[in-house]
Amino acid sequence: MATPASPQSSSNFVDLGIKALFVVVPATFAWVIKLEVMNAQQDLEIQQIQTEIQDSKIQEKDITELKIQIGVLQVKNDNLSQKIDKLYNVLIEKEEKK
Repeated sequence: MATPASPQSSSNFVDLGIKALFVVVPATFAWVIKLEVMNAQQDLEIQQIQTEIQDSKIQEKDITELKIQIGVLQVKNDNLSQKIDKLYNVLIEKEEKK
């Protein structure tokens, strides 16, 4: 037959439980705080990366617009070159006729 636990042994279990809680609870809080700090750092890094992505998209748009403008300028330059060549040819023909 099992003997009932004496009041002193149950008090020892309570003391042991309290001591365990004094060790476990602060360690758990420290671990949770560490996780929160790590999550906050990761959130900041994610924000920075998203900002960099947005900046690069803006730069990509600007580069595309510049490429279009360069293309337009090249077409205008080619047209001007053709007109200058025509004028030059007309002037040479007039000089040759003299």
